[in-house]
Amino acid sequence: MWKATATTALAGALAIPAALGATATPRLTARGEITLLTQHRIVVRTSQYRFPCGLGAASPDLASYHVGDRVAIVCAGHPRLLVRIAPVTTTAESTTTPGTQGDDSGTTTFGGRVTVLSSSSITVHDGARDLTCAIGTGSPSLDGLVVGDHVKLACTGGVLTVIAKITLPPEPPTTTTTTTEPTAPPTTTSTSHTTTGALGTVSALLTASISVHTDGGVVTCSLGPSSPSLGEVHVGDRVKMYCLDGVLAVIARVS
Repeated sequence: MWKATATTALAGALAIPAALGATATPRLTARGEITLLTQHRIVVRTSQYRFPCGLGAASPDLASYHVGDRVAIVCAGHPRLLVRIAPVTTTAESTTTPGTQGDDSGTTTFGGRVTVLSSSSITVHDGARDLTCAIGTGSPSLDGLVVGDHVKLACTGGVLTVIAKITLPPEPPTTTTTTTEPTAPPTTTSTSHTTTGALGTVSALLTASISVHTDGGVVTCSLGPSSPSLGEVHVGDRVKMYCLDGVLAVIARVS
């Protein structure tokens, strides 16, 4: 069981429109086969799980896409809505949400400041640690990223699979006073999204929540309008799930 600052993903050559700005977080990407396409929803199945995404007024036209097409999509916001889609011909699949650092899928997640950036690799530094990931043909685009940016990334087999730029909260304001009386420091509040992951056995499955029993205890996440369907998940199944701010975002059955 683990917790980490929420991440978003950028995939392939897809770029989020600038108009989305900071309000588009979190941004997630998936690459795979379309398994469901309706007027209000699209579902893409990757090599690990099904990835649902809603369709809104600003979503791209899907008239030329059909069930069975292989695509790369980018979704953003709460609820999660489609903002970009493109056909793909590669068979490589991209993960959409990082797992725990050094988890059993061979994926390592890491956060920090970019210290080296080239066409073949990226290095991120955090405290006394550094992580270098190779950039492969299936790696997400690094357009707009520069040395010094703070990011959250995931590498699978040493190759970059997920990366998201992190905007650090501003420094708290400083105050001055001309009186000799002591004054209380200003109160500052910062909010951040959190991603909770769990790998274990489904112990409870309700209409509003799901609980997974892990080696470290029970992790419970609520079900929201953008949560994936649990029609094929049952109590006793072994699953891996990720929840954003306590709401189920991704779930996959594992053997």
